[in-house]
Amino acid sequence: MGDRGRHPRPGSRNAGEGAPGSVAAIVAALFDLWEKELPRLSGKSKLAEAIRYAISRRIALERFLSDGRIGIDSNIVWRCPSIMNGKSSLCYE
Repeated sequence: MGDRGRHPRPGSRNAGEGAPGSVAAIVAALFDLWEKELPRLSGKSKLAEAIRYAISRRIALERFLSDGRIGIDSNIVWRCPSIMNGKSSLCYE
């Protein structure tokens, strides 16, 4: 039986966490660049707004990268079974 459908071990998503060129190192460098460049941007610009949003989600992204058990999409509503879309479901209008 394969590993399909099983949760990976913690830390298995980014085993080389700290090595130059690892995903964690690249993401850390990207956030450092954003924090350095953000004061140079107009506070009302769409780019500054997007960077502030990304910075506010940094902890969650780093947790996702370091723990292989965490899924990138945790929105339960979108994972609602298609069987729930029939006339007998509570979702039907």
